[in-house]
Amino acid sequence: MITLRAYDAGGVLTHTGSATVNIQEGTDPTLSIVLTPLTGDLPITATLGSFVVTVTPALDSLGLPGNSRGHPLTAQHTATIRDTQGNPTSGTVTWATLNPGVAVVSSSGLVTATGLGTTTISAVFHGVTGTATVIVTP
Repeated sequence: MITLRAYDAGGVLTHTGSATVNIQEGTDPTLSIVLTPLTGDLPITATLGSFVVTVTPALDSLGLPGNSRGHPLTAQHTATIRDTQGNPTSGTVTWATLNPGVAVVSSSGLVTATGLGTTTISAVFHGVTGTATVIVTP
């Protein structure tokens, strides 16, 4: 449940509104909430959300140094940010890994294998996350 409140310049509550939404990981759906006036008859419409983050490649296989069997030791991942109309948006993402014991990721999206297993690599932009799966094999 999302609840919004609007206040006037004096700090007095003037409008309220709420909505219940289900949001999928990696999306930032546009949500419009109508705030009903507590006095008067002029509502306010608040619009939230405007981005989708996609990480490519979405699935990648890496190997470990000295035992990679043809798999690369690193992989460059990229994040694409789009608005809800699908238009590219510029900005900087923050990269993260779910399991640094399997792979680490640099601030530029370069993923390096550190151990066997599977992990999720994330790119975050304004609270919206896109993910990729990385599998490190012997």
